[in-house]
Amino acid sequence: MKTWLTPTAVEDKFIPNEAVSTCYAVACNCSKANEYERRLGLEGEYGTNWQGLGYVYHKEKDCGTASHQHLTVEKGILTDLKEGNLNGQLYSDSKYEYPVKSLQITEGKTIYWTTAMSKPTRTWHHQGKVFHVDDKSMS
Repeated sequence: MKTWLTPTAVEDKFIPNEAVSTCYAVACNCSKANEYERRLGLEGEYGTNWQGLGYVYHKEKDCGTASHQHLTVEKGILTDLKEGNLNGQLYSDSKYEYPVKSLQITEGKTIYWTTAMSKPTRTWHHQGKVFHVDDKSMS
């Protein structure tokens, strides 16, 4: 004999009583970034190289400090990065060959970005690991 069951559906409803967010930060790994600039012949504090490009140098108190970078993250996607008043260009690779408009980020992921200035023309090649920021330290 066959037994028939009445179809049923169960719905769980979740109503949050507070906003939940994850804050990320990144600081430039200055030693790795300066090593990259050295390989390009661009490492230096002042002056220009033989091609007329300005020398660059990454400092711990500047780009090596997470508070120097402002990240815009939407649902785990990094959509914008600024360093002070300089716009950052994101890259999907460590050779800075493939610029992208956004990157999926997770804690511990190394990201690559550049910032640029003119007079003389200078481009800094940054890299750093994304880390989670305790929301209590964000104010």
